[in-house]
Formats: sequence, C-alpha cells, structure tokens
Amino acid sequence: MLGYKSRYAGKLNRFADYNAGRYSSRKAAFQWVVSSIDGTDLVLDGELLIDRGQVVSSRTSQSERAIIRIDQKFGLGLGTKTIRKDLSREKEFEFTETATCKNTVEVYKSKYGTDPPFARVPQIKLESVKLDRPLTTEWFARRVERRCRRCLGRVGR
Repeated sequence: MLGYKSRYAGKLNRFADYNAGRYSSRKAAFQWVVSSIDGTDLVLDGELLIDRGQVVSSRTSQSERAIIRIDQKFGLGLGTKTIRKDLSREKEFEFTETATCKNTVEVYKSKYGTDPPFARVPQIKLESVKLDRPLTTEWFARRVERRCRRCLGRVGR
C-alpha cells in the first residue's frame, strides 16, 4: 500500500488509493482540474476512462469528452488519438508527464493563475451487503489515517 511512487504530500491519498485504486487521488484531482476548465460536473471518482475490469472500453468517458472539448477550445493540438493514448496511461506514475496532463494543467494555471491540486480523495460511495450505513472512500481513507497516526504515536514517531 505504501510502497509505490506517488508524489503525495501525506498518507491520506495513499489510503484512498488503496480503497479506490492506485493513483485514484491524483486522477480525481485531474478530473477536478478538467471540470474547472470545462465547466462540466464530473464525478471525481479517479477513473479517466471507462474501465471494465482489465479491459478499457472503446466508449468515450465524460472525462475524456471534457478533455477533448478543452483541446479544441484552447487549441492544444492534441487530438482524440493522443488524448486516448495518454489517458490509457492513467494508472502509471508517468501519467503526469503526458502531453494531455501537462497541457491541461497549463490551461488551468493560465486561466486561474495558480497551480492546481495534485491530489484529491476520490468521491466514491462504497457499496456492499456488509455495510449498514452509507460510507465513502474518504471515510475509509480518513479512518485508516487516524489509525496510522495512533499506531505511529505509540512507537514514538
């Protein structure tokens, strides 16, 4: 859980990723950036493409459509093939180095005059027959973070 490269400032996003999938916090922040630029209400779930298990659907996700609109509106020159290719790297550490990610972040910076957040806890409702109340990925991550702090406090860290 803690042994992968992430660039997260703290452990909260790692705990969220454990629940929602590797780099979901980073992808949820990217979705927030895309939503801010495009004006579309995206579900900040940390999924940029429509994922069916181990296979990515050929259908275009809402996030991908919003990025295509940003590309066209701001003349980024990416095109749908590059956007799809870059988004297919969403689960890799190097996703932030893709043209799609870099150019979208640059549009955000020029539009708002500030750096966007690098990570956000994904907004996912947890569903299970074992749950007797509504819980979320954020609830899970914050609970694990509190437990981690208590444990580290006991050992003097």
